[in-house]
Amino acid sequence: SISEHARVFLVGHSMGGMISYCAAGSELREQVAGVVTIGSPYRFGRGSAVLRVVGPLFYGLRLTGLFDTNFPIPLGLAGRHLRGFRRLWDSRLFPFPIKVWHPGSMEPELLDEYLRLSFEHTRLEVALGIVRPGPESVLRSHDGMVDYGAAFELLDRPLLVIAGSEDTLAPPESVKPAYELSQASDRTYRCFPMGHVDLIMGRNAPSLTWPLLVRWLEGRT
Repeated sequence: SISEHARVFLVGHSMGGMISYCAAGSELREQVAGVVTIGSPYRFGRGSAVLRVVGPLFYGLRLTGLFDTNFPIPLGLAGRHLRGFRRLWDSRLFPFPIKVWHPGSMEPELLDEYLRLSFEHTRLEVALGIVRPGPESVLRSHDGMVDYGAAFELLDRPLLVIAGSEDTLAPPESVKPAYELSQASDRTYRCFPMGHVDLIMGRNAPSLTWPLLVRWLEGRT
């Protein structure tokens, strides 16, 4: 690895955690000392009526062949929209069911910086890769031949799974199955009163998420 250590802990937020599950269930498993995921869905859509409908619908459209070109998705436009209407999205009175962060949970300057820097454009196949697992199935390779989820669940490595009770993108019901299905002898699950982004960047992250992460890693290194 880049760190020049034989084995490393994988730490990922959101899709980074999903990638960590796949890496731990791949031929790289012998280089994995443990896995930490933060707000990472393992059963996409559970806990959210909206995502349970939108996810399969979005992925189902791919089967029509309309999206075979794997065209780029300009996520920067979404970032500029959220930034331009930040006060609206940061209002507890705004009733939209899916929010990237829990309203009022982040410092305005930090939120503005996040919205300015974090929305890079991606490709359709990457977006479909997030919803492909669905609420019941597991993480598989693109051709469906490799079941990374099953391999991860059998792996006996320390596991820390962190969820946010206010997370509408990855509700606890979609995150906790990774902990429940893992057969690791050393596994921990924690749920904090935070949303998706504020789990790592919100006002309460320095007193909740990061101290837990540091203690957990220090106890296993």
